[in-house]
Amino acid sequence: MKKTLLILMTLFTIGIGYSQTFTENFITYSVTSVAANTVQTIDYDMAGGTIVNIPNMVSYNGVSYSVTQIGIDSFFNNQLTSVTIPDSVLYIINFAFATNQLQTVTIPNSVISIGGNAFVNNQISNLSISNGLTAIGLSAFATNQLTSVTLPESINSLAASVFNNNPLNSVFSQSLTPPIITTGSGDSFNVDRSTIDLTIPTGTSTAYAAGGWTGFNSVTEAVSLAVGDIFVVDFITYEVTSITPDAVEAIDYDMAGGTIVNIPASVINSVTSYDVTSIKFLAFQNNGLTSAIIPNSVITIGTGAFSGNSLTSATIGNNVMSIGGGAFQNNQLTSIAIPNSVTSIGGNAFINNLMTNVTIPSSVLSIGNWAFQGNPLTCVISEATIPPTISSNNVATDSFGNRSTMNLSIPSGTASAYAAADWTGFNSVAEGLTGTFVVDNITYQINANPNNEVTVTDYNTAGGTIVNIPATVSSGCTDFNVTIIGNNALSSKGLTSVSIPNSVTAIELQAFNSNNLTGTLTIPDSVLTIGNGAFANSSLTEVIFGNNLTDIGGGAFTGNNLTEIIIPSSVTNIDILAFFGNPLANVISLGTTPPTIDTGGVTDTFATDRSNIALHIPPGTMGAYVTDAGALWTGFNPVTEDALSVTDFELANDVIIVTTPNELKVITSGNSI
Repeated sequence: MKKTLLILMTLFTIGIGYSQTFTENFITYSVTSVAANTVQTIDYDMAGGTIVNIPNMVSYNGVSYSVTQIGIDSFFNNQLTSVTIPDSVLYIINFAFATNQLQTVTIPNSVISIGGNAFVNNQISNLSISNGLTAIGLSAFATNQLTSVTLPESINSLAASVFNNNPLNSVFSQSLTPPIITTGSGDSFNVDRSTIDLTIPTGTSTAYAAGGWTGFNSVTEAVSLAVGDIFVVDFITYEVTSITPDAVEAIDYDMAGGTIVNIPASVINSVTSYDVTSIKFLAFQNNGLTSAIIPNSVITIGTGAFSGNSLTSATIGNNVMSIGGGAFQNNQLTSIAIPNSVTSIGGNAFINNLMTNVTIPSSVLSIGNWAFQGNPLTCVISEATIPPTISSNNVATDSFGNRSTMNLSIPSGTASAYAAADWTGFNSVAEGLTGTFVVDNITYQINANPNNEVTVTDYNTAGGTIVNIPATVSSGCTDFNVTIIGNNALSSKGLTSVSIPNSVTAIELQAFNSNNLTGTLTIPDSVLTIGNGAFANSSLTEVIFGNNLTDIGGGAFTGNNLTEIIIPSSVTNIDILAFFGNPLANVISLGTTPPTIDTGGVTDTFATDRSNIALHIPPGTMGAYVTDAGALWTGFNPVTEDALSVTDFELANDVIIVTTPNELKVITSGNSI
């Protein structure tokens, strides 16, 4: 029975471990490249609802994959009403979104081609095709509700019946070279084009007619707008600021568009595409907005542009250089990411919001009066080695407000420069990431590396006898990963229970020595080394080791109440006295290569007399462990080859099978059952 169970579990685990498909948030993916880490969608579970946001990245088994294709039939016939396609997608394959209830579809710039019938049989009345798409396949948008279509200049070809059975009355083509289309019974638009008005670029009528773009109700060569002309698209009013290149500024907003504004990077008027490069002063003021996204195309944000709204989130594009005075004043922002392109932040720019932390990027040269006043700031991080110009340390005009309640973090070696530039009066000034701090009675030392890591160095027993060490901890404005439990950090603290997070890689000398840790201790998979005396004299009855541990130091577990230990295959060295002074009855070693240990005498790794300890080792390893010349694992009684080998049974899902004289022990992800 045991053997059958082992075989079944092994086959099951192998099936899981080597699968090339996986499901995340109701979407099933298939790996398309292990070299480039790319996947395609292949299926969708309707339990996920009718609104789908496809991510640009998805993780599986610790690997992050880019979603580059929407596979054949992926979302076919799922009653979808809305879909968001990420800008990682290159190809939308045949029937991908066919037979749903989609009304609005945006094709991102990344998409190169759309396959046949990809969006057939929907209710699409609003279609946005970004510049980048080159080909649209057979009947891709047939049987929808499109009355107007704008084709970007990147389009090279339209297959047969692409827009068949839509109530089209206007088509705008931006390309100077007519795309290849199908005419006749499989017409790309409709067999009868006489109800459709065609708009094309100036001077292209002859070329379009020669390319088969005939039979339309009318053909109009679009007249380009002049600088100063205005037009409205999706409730935003734009003014042309340049025609070489074509650029516009957002100057006004109609509240009928709702409280969430996503300003596009480019906008089309007639057959001309304009880059949106600036937001005019007061453009979105007092419109009840709750969210705003500013694209990477924008260079300047004008005075009061988003003031007096209810913004709880705002995204500033990565090319914005200037944020005008009062641009985001009187909102409800709890945080803001200022990109490393901004050189100036105007007065009142973020006054009267809800931010507790703010990071000033290294690109900023000046910050105006009152820029961040009226926020409950506790942390200000400035990344600039040359301090930005700010208002004087005067609450009446200060860029930040009452600095005495704020902590300031600045680059290493810049304290004198910041003081000279009047960055004074803060509650504390941290120069670089150095020093110690205390959170919840645990003392942390910031490690000397650029990875925001800390070592636990001490513990105040006022925190009690049960300690849960966190994986991350915050000091001031910075989050740190807890990676080391330091020398003597929690030694002799009267602890009865401790939880070690899966961020810790090393447990150092006497870290938990001489406590009352009765019961089971779990060492997470992240831990690589356990130092000398780390858990000595701590009353432990069971230890579960993680699967990546390599070294167990001298006396690490001496003087506990361990009756059985299971040593993972990853362990290569166990030092002197590591398990000495325990009532050991069973030692199970899973490595086909025996770890180095100390044998014999008063420094023996396990006991001076091993004759009362049973040793369990993998099949075929008796020589390496016991009988070969120089073998160190001698003196145990009995020695049995009944610990299943790592190569056979420690698979992708961390399942280990161990047989002992009285039981079958299954260990999965560090827990025994």
